Amino acid sequence: MFHFPQLDRSANALKPRHSEAEAALEEMTAAIGIPQDPLWVIISGHQEQEVYEILLQAGGILQRAVSNQTISGYLLPTVMWPRVEYQQANRAAAAALGVQGPMLRAAAAQEGFKTNALFLTDELLRTWTRAGDCRDVFWPTNDMSQWLLKRFVARSGNEWFVMGLVYPASKGASAAALAELSRQLEDKNILLSSWGLLGGVTLERVQSRMWLVVAPMIALVLGSLWLAFRRLAEVLLGLGSCC
Repeated sequence: MFHFPQLDRSANALKPRHSEAEAALEEMTAAIGIPQDPLWVIISGHQEQEVYEILLQAGGILQRAVSNQTISGYLLPTVMWPRVEYQQANRAAAAALGVQGPMLRAAAAQEGFKTNALFLTDELLRTWTRAGDCRDVFWPTNDMSQWLLKRFVARSGNEWFVMGLVYPASKGASAAALAELSRQLEDKNILLSSWGLLGGVTLERVQSRMWLVVAPMIALVLGSLWLAFRRLAEVLLGLGSCC
């Protein structure tokens, strides 16, 4: 009755209200020390080497942001990303080790090792053989590696997408500081996003275009009421009942 409805620009509008489970989860994460509501860094590229170089650039920008206390920390899968030059240098050694399987198994059997004890060795040798024969970038294919890679890597067509996490400062970074960080990352083809940032940007876009939708609707309602009643008083009464 006394002011316009307030708009919540954060992601809290998407969360359940008065939820005991949500409150318990927040209490547990705070007690464990896990930062809440991280931002997402999305890196894309067409080649593995290109993605690795962008990861290094993102790490430099984010490290400066940590020094400036814009963010408290970040996680990038740089050390887990395949290094093309290392694979090329190690390919001959991997192929040479892979073909030594029969000799290694015979030597182990001679020393008293059973077949089951060589299971991991056989898997390693087969992997080294595949890596030595591969002419493209070698990616692990076992279930554990696939499960782990799906947490931060995706591929669509001929483009790779990699996700990292950015943790805002404990006291809360200003919107201007995060906007500046987002601009610096965007110059390197890196996207910074989160539910909170996405909600604010979406709301601004909706507000800027709202009259493009509302104005035709108002005109349509007024035209319909005029065609129905043909009297100003009844049109106003109809508008009053709608409001």
